[in-house]
Formats: sequence, structure tokens, C-alpha cells
Amino acid sequence: MWLLAALAALLGGLHALTPAHGKTLVGSRGMVRHAVALGAVVTVTHTASVIGIGLLALLAGQWIVPTVLVPTLEIFSGLLVVALGARLVGQRWTAFRRRWSTDPDPAPDPDHRHNHVHTQDDQHSDDHAGDHAYAHTHP
Repeated sequence: MWLLAALAALLGGLHALTPAHGKTLVGSRGMVRHAVALGAVVTVTHTASVIGIGLLALLAGQWIVPTVLVPTLEIFSGLLVVALGARLVGQRWTAFRRRWSTDPDPAPDPDHRHNHVHTQDDQHSDDHAGDHAYAHTHP
């Protein structure tokens, strides 16, 4: 049992060296408390997902034979990784395009809708979820 626990700790440490898993703390000047909090969150979520998948496989194993269940779980987990990867690539691509845009101050989208009340002589700037802000006046 001790050998398995040591092997799990070693493999978990090697897994932590793969992309993601908090290495952004280095570039963002993260503090020790941030690293501890991130390590705790990653540990809990990884452990909970492994336990959840194990329980799901154990329960499903009563109705589905393992020769069907295991490949199904492998395909599902692979598709989940691909979907998350595609989402991350899309987010990075959008951020890259926004950063390297040739227009330093793009005009707001004319179809952009937002909820706020305007009064006479109302001059203000609006912050929106789309990571942009602009000022405008109303007669």
C-alpha cells in the first residue's frame, strides 16, 4: 500500500509538471498563499473527479460489461479533453487577435446592446463584460 501511495505521489508530481496546473503563478508574481490555495484546489478537484469516475464505473459496471464500459469512458474522456483544449485555443486566439489588432481604439459594435438608464446631460463611461469600455454623451 505504501509503495502504491508513493508511486501515486510521484506520478501526480510528474503530472503537475505538464502544461497548465498553475504555472501562470510564475508569470503573474503569485505569492506563496496563492500557490498553496491553487495546489489545494487542484488536489481536491483531481481527487474528487477520480473518485467520481471510479464510483460511476463501479455503478455502471453492474449493467454494462467492462469490455464496453472502459472504451466508452476512454472515448468520453478523450472528447472532453479535446473540447476543453479547443475552447482554450479559441480563447487564446481571440486574445491574440485583440492584442495585435491594427486599430488601437476600435469603434464599438453598432449592434451592441447593454442595460443602463440615460438621463439628460448624462456623460459617463460604460464597462461591459466584453472587456471594453467607451465613453459617450446623450443630449
